[in-house]
Amino acid sequence: MHQPLRSEGERLRRGFRDAYGAPALLQALRGDNACIRAEAAHGLMAYGQAGVQAALIRAGRDRDPHVRMWAAFSLGEVGGEAALPVLRDLENDPRDFVAAMAVEAVVKIQNRGTGPLRRRTGR
Repeated sequence: MHQPLRSEGERLRRGFRDAYGAPALLQALRGDNACIRAEAAHGLMAYGQAGVQAALIRAGRDRDPHVRMWAAFSLGEVGGEAALPVLRDLENDPRDFVAAMAVEAVVKIQNRGTGPLRRRTGR
């Protein structure tokens, strides 16, 4: 049976993530293209190693709202206490979708405790 496009997209995203890992995504997050930066911020949701949280915090101050939104999302998945100041700022972002994602991220971090980075599990 043919898989839905969403499943195929997820398979491709996982393949990229597994093939290139956090170093490639961290490099992409520093690029000039906002779409690539946003995808990189999204992809980093699966990594909890050192440097990821700091890069996502910086991305939370990006000029592009989609980068800020995905940074907030990923911080909600792998961020700790250090992410809370930028997320609190993003709760007041002029773009509603960024602010909403920041609110959700703060709740996730608070619900699991604000200790060190934790790798996201499951799904």
